[in-house]
Amino acid sequence: MIHNQLLQKAVEKLSTDDGNRCTFVILDLYNAMVSAIDQFRQNAANTEYKNPLQPCCSKIVDYMCSVEGVCTNPESSFFFDLGHPSDNGWNVIFSFLQGSLHKDLCGFIPYDAIQF
Repeated sequence: MIHNQLLQKAVEKLSTDDGNRCTFVILDLYNAMVSAIDQFRQNAANTEYKNPLQPCCSKIVDYMCSVEGVCTNPESSFFFDLGHPSDNGWNVIFSFLQGSLHKDLCGFIPYDAIQF
């Protein structure tokens, strides 16, 4: 909680330091991901998939998915492998982030560049 408060103050300071010429926002990837997974799970309930969050890639060779390991319908999967969303997964996640994005954003500020 303290981290989130400090982050909010730092982002507000960025906006005022530049004379409010730019808009800085905090993208809540955690809640976007949780919401996207919940939505994907609900939408997949009416399909033939037993586990809709099962990764599309089932066989890794030399840190890469082997051709034999790719699922038959990759565009309907949420995860590509155990740690990465698929294109479809990112599209669902982005749909939850879209409301935070505006045309007048100045850009992305890496977390480690913010001084507390």
